[in-house]
Amino acid sequence: MSDSILWKTVHPVNIDRLAEARVQSHWAIQILSALADACIPVEADDSHTNLGWRADLEALVGRETPDGFHLALKIPFLTISLLDSFGKEFASLPLSGKTIEESLQWVAGVVERFTGRTMEQVPRLRDYEMPDHLVGSGATFDRSDPEAFQELANWFHNSFSLLDDILEWEEDATLARCWPHHFDVGALISMGKPYDFSESIGLGMSPGDSSYSEPYWYINPYPNPEKQPEEELPSGGHWHREGWFGAVLRGSAVWGNPEDQAQHCRQFIDAALKIEKALY
Repeated sequence: MSDSILWKTVHPVNIDRLAEARVQSHWAIQILSALADACIPVEADDSHTNLGWRADLEALVGRETPDGFHLALKIPFLTISLLDSFGKEFASLPLSGKTIEESLQWVAGVVERFTGRTMEQVPRLRDYEMPDHLVGSGATFDRSDPEAFQELANWFHNSFSLLDDILEWEEDATLARCWPHHFDVGALISMGKPYDFSESIGLGMSPGDSSYSEPYWYINPYPNPEKQPEEELPSGGHWHREGWFGAVLRGSAVWGNPEDQAQHCRQFIDAALKIEKALY
């Protein structure tokens, strides 16, 4: 593993607390996605809405608009920032105590101040299924548990750092990006024709979802193999077989190894990739 991996130790925060921070942050990045839809030419795969990571800000960062700005969500602070093309902060809004609608109005106003003209399209949330939370029904955001938000940020930091290190050595792979609908960080490795991901292996980190309430790493082949592998996975990983097939390493298996978490996760990912690549 590269020395460039700057791992942040993750801790066994109560799952309910971590889930609360996760779902609020999931709703918060819909604001970033709404601005992308309003300002960036639409891509067929929705990649114009996906997000990268700024380690120095501990922030998920949207793609740059034609006018040269980005929106970022600084997860530990539950704060949205507008950044210029050099990454300098132009304005910021702590979301705690604000509703989504108030936040969208702030975004529109600050973009108009940045560009000096009225927005042609007002940012609006997409109409797709999201995890239930009062924020989605007009309640205000609440950052009363900063420890949980920091733990969530550490998971995102580690996922981008480790995935970038792994993908650097793959010949035909996408970049690691966070996708606003499912809120996971993922990438694809092509197992077929170059730049064709109809046969591929997906790898990434989900901060928690309907499959597992805790964060987890996943490595899953697509399409599902006719014969699923049975080899044992290291580091406490296991094969998930309900609804979808893939290798999974749950957060609880990572928390128990605080001294060597990065190597623990890397061993799991390397082993799962080796097994799944042999399917093709």
